[in-house]
Amino acid sequence: MDATALASSASDVLRDALSGRVLTLLQDHTPLQQLVSLGLLRRTPGGFVPVAERIAHHAVADALSHDLEERALAILSLVRSQPDPPGPATVSSQAVLREIARARRDVLVALPGAIPPDHYLQSLAEVSRAVLARRARVKVLCQHPARYNESVKSFVRRIDAPGGEIRTLDDFFNQLVVVDGSTAFLLTPDLRTRSTVVTDPVTVSFLVDLYERHWTRAAGHPFRPTHAARAAGDVSTPFRKALIQMLIDGHPDKHISKKLGLSQRSTAEHVARLKAELGAKNRTEMGYLLAKRELGASFPPAEALGPPVRLPA
Repeated sequence: MDATALASSASDVLRDALSGRVLTLLQDHTPLQQLVSLGLLRRTPGGFVPVAERIAHHAVADALSHDLEERALAILSLVRSQPDPPGPATVSSQAVLREIARARRDVLVALPGAIPPDHYLQSLAEVSRAVLARRARVKVLCQHPARYNESVKSFVRRIDAPGGEIRTLDDFFNQLVVVDGSTAFLLTPDLRTRSTVVTDPVTVSFLVDLYERHWTRAAGHPFRPTHAARAAGDVSTPFRKALIQMLIDGHPDKHISKKLGLSQRSTAEHVARLKAELGAKNRTEMGYLLAKRELGASFPPAEALGPPVRLPA
């Protein structure tokens, strides 16, 4: 089947789906697989259903970027406004950037953990500047260690002047983008896999409220200090408290690195300094001494805790 015939067959299948018919694998696989690969149909327990119109536009835009213009345009002409189907839809990281560029009121961005790739930060800065030029707000939350990352500092310089707002926290939820309070994107840490789209008003409202609560307690103007020592002083207390609490709770270095947005090497260095500071012989004794220091007289003596437990690094 050539590309034109395949697009025609896929269009027939999509017409059936848009008319309310549930599609199953009993039909010709090839057009179905074409629509699924384009992101226009989604598998459900009962068969295949079409995605929402906005998601379909992103899916077709991605297809166009991969030299699929003829079949993508043929299919896009059939997509019309309809209620969102149940369950999550997914889009590419480029589709998220396109949605940010369309913002008219505000964009909320949360980038905890690992720093996004430099090329993504550059693209995010470009679309953010376009949004800010329309007098919409752009708010970005990062973790404290981002203050010392050159890629992040370059990103901040580009959006700070036109009015972008940036704050940092010790720890918070996963990567998130909310556009105009109506569409949310749950991003993956490496931005290589597809992001989940949330359009349910109640869920999006919950995510906005969660973001704003963290924004309120975040440190403002974190990139303004001109000297690294002053910046370090701004974050040392909350960062140290978060690190100590996770060590007391017995979390391994890998977990601590992820939560604090550090490399495992940096985490190991912080842990080693704390161990030396306390004069602890091993990690278990360090955890005990930290807990005793934090809880004071209410903490039981070492002999009441039983034998030491070896934790993974």
